[in-house]
Amino acid sequence: MKVKQYIAAAATAATVLVGSAASSPGHPPDGVAPEPVTNLAAEGVGGLNRIQLTWDEAVDNVAPDIYKVYGSTDPRFKPGRRTLLGESALTSLRVDGLGTHQTWYFKVVALDGWGNASDPSGRVTATTGDTLRYEAEDLAPVRSNTGVVTPNPMRGYSGTWSDHGQVFVQARTAADFADLALDLPAAGTYEVHTAFTKAPDYGQATLAVDGHVLGSPFDAYIPSGVANSGDVTLGGVPMAEGGHVVTLAPAGKNSAAKGFQIGVDYVDLKLTGTLPRDRTAPGPIADPVAVSVEGSSTLRVTWQPATDDVLVTGYEVFGSTTPGFTPSKENLLDTVPGARFDHAGLPLRETWHYQVRAVDGAGREGPLSGEFAGVSGDSLTVEGETMKQIATTASFAIQNNCCSQAFSGGKQLRFIAGKAGDTAELEFTVDMAGQYSVSTTSLYARDYGIVQFAIDGVPLGAPVDLYSAPYKLEPVALGPVQLATGAHRLTMTIVGRNPASPGFQVALDKLTLTLTS
Repeated sequence: MKVKQYIAAAATAATVLVGSAASSPGHPPDGVAPEPVTNLAAEGVGGLNRIQLTWDEAVDNVAPDIYKVYGSTDPRFKPGRRTLLGESALTSLRVDGLGTHQTWYFKVVALDGWGNASDPSGRVTATTGDTLRYEAEDLAPVRSNTGVVTPNPMRGYSGTWSDHGQVFVQARTAADFADLALDLPAAGTYEVHTAFTKAPDYGQATLAVDGHVLGSPFDAYIPSGVANSGDVTLGGVPMAEGGHVVTLAPAGKNSAAKGFQIGVDYVDLKLTGTLPRDRTAPGPIADPVAVSVEGSSTLRVTWQPATDDVLVTGYEVFGSTTPGFTPSKENLLDTVPGARFDHAGLPLRETWHYQVRAVDGAGREGPLSGEFAGVSGDSLTVEGETMKQIATTASFAIQNNCCSQAFSGGKQLRFIAGKAGDTAELEFTVDMAGQYSVSTTSLYARDYGIVQFAIDGVPLGAPVDLYSAPYKLEPVALGPVQLATGAHRLTMTIVGRNPASPGFQVALDKLTLTLTS
């Protein structure tokens, strides 16, 4: 469970007492313990699995320094190491991550700056509601093909978040997605609620649990400003105890919207019933295909979901370059929650063969699909931050998504050049010889310089001026180059700066090589 400190009206005075003179060097030791905490109160928070505690400031000859909060579902509990829930410098604490319909008992102990502890307060009790709240920004990303920012307080938002921000999925196309991990303490049937962020560059958001899209796409476009949708009911879903995957993905965008981005404040699971008994194995999947993703060597494998008497919880994807292969543990590529698998990092123009089957919450396996195949694409994408750094006259830095831009892979490589003539050499490899069309994707910024790109010492294209007052992320076509199989070097040379730019640094998000012959 988690605990949160919140400043309430009664706590304002207590906030200035942390690190008080009583614990400062040069003051005599304090041998007097604070008096017990009074007016301790506990209350459930809005039907959620949270309990808010408040109390009056303890009386002490100097001042209390910290409060320790103890709690248990056992009314006979005693304050101790095993029942310590958290500490607060304020006169309030919120306890998160509890179960539904649980009765909890609490006591608080005050300590001064010298560690003198009061006697425990009187015991209070409160009961949690029927809804598990998950702050979306606290759900760990497990896979994504675009940038995911957590937590994101959202510049320009004047409303109130459920906690300290949103999860922000920097989707750039309707094919982007983000999978987030959610751990469920108890099995049951749950009604799913959420709150979406609305903005001019936000798309039509969908939320899926274990690959099952709930409700209809939510159009998060508004002409200006930033707003919160308020609570949105998405529908019910049976869920087993343990790990689950929440997928956020755009279904498209409003014709007036500037982008496909998604923001989610929280995910609520309201317990509505028990988990039905799973009696049968899933049915077969339908219509499987493997299609190359434009601008990469990735094969996107998709299919129509299988049916089950309760719920399909995942799909096993088997693959091989050998036709007629037999699925086994050795060629199990992944187990995914939904009807989509991105097979990334493949060599160019390579044929892969696949079989897929569904698995339900009881561990029963559905029938294997027929074998189907796809050919990887013509483009190789090399992330700037993953390239081997060979030589440089200035320092490098790996930078996460910034400046309202979503970098490929969520990061970029920044070359912190300080003058014209600074150079950086990076290494990449190709697995297939041939002629390639080369492009780079770079951030344009107000303190960036002018860079000349070269491969194996041969300049490509004209120098690129990366100065821009509004930040932007754009590809730059550099032209054709003949490459042999093996390692090659990309060189960035600073040749000057725009008169409006105060700096010379540049950045590389990714290098894209498209095989043309």
